[in-house]
Amino acid sequence: MLCARLKLTDSEVADFETLAKPDHAIDLTFSIMMFVFLPDNMQSISDLKELMTLFPPRDAQRDSYSIFGSKFASFVLEAVEGNAVNSESLETVATLHRTIMSLKTKNEGKSFSDVCLRSSDGCTLHPLAYALEDEEPVLSAQFLLRYPMLIIGDLLVDNALVFGGVVVDESKKDSHGNGPIETAKALRIFYLLEPSVDVESWIDTFLEHMANYHVNSSSRLFWTSSKSLASEMERNSTLLIPFMPWAATFLLVFCMLACSSRDVVRY
Repeated sequence: MLCARLKLTDSEVADFETLAKPDHAIDLTFSIMMFVFLPDNMQSISDLKELMTLFPPRDAQRDSYSIFGSKFASFVLEAVEGNAVNSESLETVATLHRTIMSLKTKNEGKSFSDVCLRSSDGCTLHPLAYALEDEEPVLSAQFLLRYPMLIIGDLLVDNALVFGGVVVDESKKDSHGNGPIETAKALRIFYLLEPSVDVESWIDTFLEHMANYHVNSSSRLFWTSSKSLASEMERNSTLLIPFMPWAATFLLVFCMLACSSRDVVRY
């Protein structure tokens, strides 16, 4: 049970401190450059815009989105008309989390434990992810449902990265402004990965698994990875190749007309 896990060892403290660092607190806010230069109808753009409403930025340095940097995969469960931290939703997330932990790559048979960002004591995961692996995940998760920060001894864990669209019990806030979560619109789980030759295969396996995974109609799933946006940009560029000759022809004709028009030098 998670109760025993809250007696943290030094290595566990190091794990959670890693999660709290800006370098590993991964993505939600677009820079203005992305809005200007990327098409609005890209699936990655539209999905992340929607996620921004669920996970509003709290720190500009931490919440910046980049297609570079740490290797990761993540998913978000959004409760369309319900509560993402009720018993049904937590069981749904726990089931999905267990399937992800058991994924293996096709060629090498590598699992998450083989490619995760590791410390001396194992994979670096948010405390909620560990709670979801317990025999009674709903009960274990109750100890972690605080917002925006979870305080475990002298350690602060940023729960704003995990819970979105949160309503807290204002009357039970502590002196630091953290309160118990009454409802949450969305719940997000991160999988931090070690940069290695096998990690790309595991990410591909994760993305394929998520594309084929189904939840009930009261919930919606979003998922992404450190390679998703770059892959979509590459795919979109490939789709534009057949139109390049037409674009070149149009540009040539336009230049000829512009150069042959009167007073083009003067104006």
